[in-house]
Amino acid sequence: MRCWKLIRYADDFVIVVSGQRQHAEALRGQVAAVIAPLGLRLSPEKTRVVGIDEGFDFLGFHIRRMRKRGTAKHYVYTVPSRKAIAVMRTKVSMATYRSTLHQDLDELLIRLNQMLRGWANYFRHGVSKKVFNWLDYHAWRRIGRWLRRKHGRISWSQVRRRFCDQGWRFAHNGVVFTGASSVAVTRYRYRGTRIPTPWTRTCQPLPADHGQDTWRARCLETGTSGSAGGGGKTHSRKAAGRPAPDPTTDSGPTLRSTTSEGSTA
Repeated sequence: MRCWKLIRYADDFVIVVSGQRQHAEALRGQVAAVIAPLGLRLSPEKTRVVGIDEGFDFLGFHIRRMRKRGTAKHYVYTVPSRKAIAVMRTKVSMATYRSTLHQDLDELLIRLNQMLRGWANYFRHGVSKKVFNWLDYHAWRRIGRWLRRKHGRISWSQVRRRFCDQGWRFAHNGVVFTGASSVAVTRYRYRGTRIPTPWTRTCQPLPADHGQDTWRARCLETGTSGSAGGGGKTHSRKAAGRPAPDPTTDSGPTLRSTTSEGSTA
């Protein structure tokens, strides 16, 4: 059996397998047998096996290995999923409907800032800067149209003169539009093997002094790294950007699943 890891949040989990598709398929039945005594079963609609190059959604993020623009190297990118972006876009649109024209501009700006900042705080640990800027532009356009409806279809030049302070930044009564881009994008180092867990691990973490950039695990059965690399090989973030392997030999499948309550068949 190839090396694998479980990432779980409540009843939503992903099993990452270093191997081929058949290795991930073999785990499906084992997982179903483990959770059956708990009164849980795998959701057929949400349980699937995918390759890392195909990508999958987990907790609002889309995780996928892609080629970095302008290079031949491939990296695993974590970005907000399309569904999460669409939900926030809809909320911004609803906040600027005609039914909200009775509000003052500062009240609208406070509400939008809170919504976008809270959403961005959750997604700031990924490749999200472009998404933040795009959402801010969408919100900016909606605010401009909202102001034109509220004040009798005034021109855009009047909107800028009356409701903007620096360039085209909306401001009123001391409240300015900051949006999602005001949240700085930060990255966490991988620390999954250092989080305390009551369960037995299938992979042995590398020593702490092996290097600050080391993030892969060593499989107990094969003595190789979690990415099927050579023994004793140092894996850094730079080394992780190697060209994508042949999908016919190493697909790197992932078992994505969500459990639900109910009896098993």
